[in-house]
Amino acid sequence: MRQLLSEILRLAELEIPAKRADIPDELKRLVVWCNGDERPDYYAVDSGYVLRRIGNSDVLVQIMVAVGRDIRKKFVVTKVSENPHLVARINEINFAESIKSQFVLVDGPLTPYVHDAGVIGVSKDPRLVRYGPRIRDAELRDVFVHLVKTLGERDVAALLLRDAPPGSFLEPVKIGGLMGTYFKSEWVLYVEFPENIPGDLLCPLFRKYPIRLRTAHHLARVNREFLKTLRTVASSILGTPPQIRDLL
Repeated sequence: MRQLLSEILRLAELEIPAKRADIPDELKRLVVWCNGDERPDYYAVDSGYVLRRIGNSDVLVQIMVAVGRDIRKKFVVTKVSENPHLVARINEINFAESIKSQFVLVDGPLTPYVHDAGVIGVSKDPRLVRYGPRIRDAELRDVFVHLVKTLGERDVAALLLRDAPPGSFLEPVKIGGLMGTYFKSEWVLYVEFPENIPGDLLCPLFRKYPIRLRTAHHLARVNREFLKTLRTVASSILGTPPQIRDLL
């Protein structure tokens, strides 16, 4: 069943957009075919978090997981006074940067949270237009951006990568101190990575979707039993007696 769903999604992303528009030949100059060999080893990081009101404080409860040759976890419980999503994301990226490995993947893009990091951000569903406006060649940039207004950025990338082998990518663009591009995997993935990592080195990693990212996502879920235990402990530390409902 999982294989069937994967094929349906691949068809929806790669075949259906192809019927909606033709891609100008000049844009195909952006496509870089993947000629890499062995898929490199890597770690994948994801996290789950919730915000809880305990006494007079907003408390962020976060579980971060790294999956590679082993599984590593880190728990964070902290009072927050700013955007909890931003705090959680920065925590996650910092945790990923502490993992000693050639490649460490993080679920989701790195910008706008950071503009210089030593990890790789992988997004299945990029919501912002990041790639097109930063294409170096002005002529190609104008054509690409014009198509994006009709189709959406990922659909344009999918059309360009349709006939290329898995792992192929669009010529990377600069985003702050990072590089960003689209890779052809089972899905079209938007990826941000450090400037010192060439796309040719990364492309074998994305011939298939990095399964460890999915594993990390499942392991990082914050379940109800953990929250009940954490709330009781945190209430004690903060000097706020737990309510009866917190113990049920």
